[in-house]
Formats: sequence, structure tokens, C-alpha cells
Amino acid sequence: TLKAIKKAVPAASALTQSRTTAVYLGNNTALATTRHGLKLYLDTRDLSLAPHIIMDGNWEAWITDAILSLLRPGMKVIEVGANIGWFTTLIGREIGNTGGLTAYEANPHLAELAFRNVHVNGLKERVNVVAKAVTDKPGSITLNVFERYLGSSSIFAVAETATAFHDTLTPITVPTLTLDAAHTVGRVDLIKIDAEG
Repeated sequence: TLKAIKKAVPAASALTQSRTTAVYLGNNTALATTRHGLKLYLDTRDLSLAPHIIMDGNWEAWITDAILSLLRPGMKVIEVGANIGWFTTLIGREIGNTGGLTAYEANPHLAELAFRNVHVNGLKERVNVVAKAVTDKPGSITLNVFERYLGSSSIFAVAETATAFHDTLTPITVPTLTLDAAHTVGRVDLIKIDAEG
């Protein structure tokens, strides 16, 4: 029976590590743990990725696996469309202390969540979150922000699309930059782009 207990202990430990939790913090914010062992602040009003991360601890598993398979310690990575930082934190962890990631997010509210997620996971020395839209010229642009599908906000979103999803749009002005101007020195090993429009 002692052998059976010893075998059961590692199995129980592995099961505990795969569990995820989420805690509501108030002010439409939850803090969740992911299946990858990271902590993420989420906007509970979001109907796109927040419910999946809160309940399952996972988001776009097939894309997550593909990106993780490409990453190596020391890589220099650019991410366009960071959202709340699901991929940002995973990339930041996998590239290690010698790697570097610059993550761009046009929606200032989501960029703030990504910034918090980078910090709560101890990645601030290797990950830089930039609250700007990546476009073809520097300046500013109107971003149409969905109230409930936060990750779908876009420069091209229209009221008809919002209505079809029982949502509303709020136009905001956000700063823009070009990747060519922002990254003039050093190598780039990987660029991940998930940007609406």
C-alpha cells in the first residue's frame, strides 16, 4: 500500500497544477491563473477571450501550441495586437532573460491590462508593452472600440457589425507608429500579428 500511496502523490500533484482559478476583484476585473501557470488580469465585460481564460485557463490552444513551438530562449520578438497579454506573457516567459519582446496594443484599456499582466508575472525586464496602433505612418488614428468584444476593436469596425453582435462602438483617438521606425537596430526573430484591420 505504501507503493500505491507514493504513486498517487505525484499524480495528485500534477492534477493540482493543471487546475485553474479565477477571482473577481471588483471594477469589472478578474485575476485568473492559466493552464500555463501564469496570472492574468481580465476585463469581465469581455465576451471574447475572458470567459475562456476564466473558466478553462486557456485561449486558442492550437495557436498557443504553434507559437510556443517556435520560441527559443534569447529570441527577439515583436507582437502586434497584444490584447490583454495572453500571448505576451507566454512569449515573455519562453524567451527567457536574454530575450526581448515589444508588444503593441492600440486599445489603451487592453494595453493597461497587458502591462499589469507582464508585471504580475515578473516579465517587465524583458517585455515592453506599447499602447500604440501599428500602421503605415506615425501620428494618430480613430480606433472603434467594442464595449463587449474588446479584442475586435478596429479602425474599420462599423456600427452595423456592432449591432449584429448586440454591441456598441465608441470611437477613440490613439497614437500610431510604424514598425520600420520603431525597430531600426538589432535583429527580429519572430513577428506575431493579430490585429483587427
